[in-house]
Amino acid sequence: MYLGTSYAKTNRADQAALHYREFLRLAPTHPMASTVAQILKAYDAKAQSEATSAAKAKLRATPLKTWRSKNGYQQTRWGMTPKQVKALYPGAVEAGEMVVTKGKAAGHDAQLGFLFLDGSLAGVALIFQDGTFLAERLKFFEDVKKGLIAKYGAPADESENWRQPAMRGVADKATAIALGALELSTKWVGDEETAIHLGCTAKDAVISVQLQYFCVAFFEELQRHLGGTQTEGL
Repeated sequence: MYLGTSYAKTNRADQAALHYREFLRLAPTHPMASTVAQILKAYDAKAQSEATSAAKAKLRATPLKTWRSKNGYQQTRWGMTPKQVKALYPGAVEAGEMVVTKGKAAGHDAQLGFLFLDGSLAGVALIFQDGTFLAERLKFFEDVKKGLIAKYGAPADESENWRQPAMRGVADKATAIALGALELSTKWVGDEETAIHLGCTAKDAVISVQLQYFCVAFFEELQRHLGGTQTEGL
């Protein structure tokens, strides 16, 4: 542990993390073990953030129209054109700046929309539409979440946003979501280029479950371009 602390003081994070991990392996019950584990967690989070930033910088240096990724959603790859995406999904049609078709996740039907930035695939959105009862929609969220955990592991971030804190403990989750008092959000890192967001919100008392995949390099630009309205009513 002391070697790790010494390296940390000289800003040699990689070496510090190496010795901290060795300390936890050899002395998992040490009184300082939980503190060291928290330090390692912070190191890992910083390393992941730096790796993501480096990936973003590398991708942004490449013109969108000439860029193709090895990653994407299902058989698509980030950077594909609408024509290339439609060739992979027979029956898909163009709707404005999107390509729309039917999809499925965790056994539930969904409307599937491919989102483009300057003619290059940069995001995918699935909106689940089956089910009429509040509890059913919430179950869809939990089903999809379990499937994503099985594939990608524990979420990178998970939150319950109580927009009306007074409703906490008064109404069940499904009712609170339908009333706009609660929003659920869970996020994963799919790979070095892909971010995944599963959300459960409501509009006009109708619960909506949305699963979105984004190319991390162009996430902010795509959000600005879409203006938050392009995926409504897919």
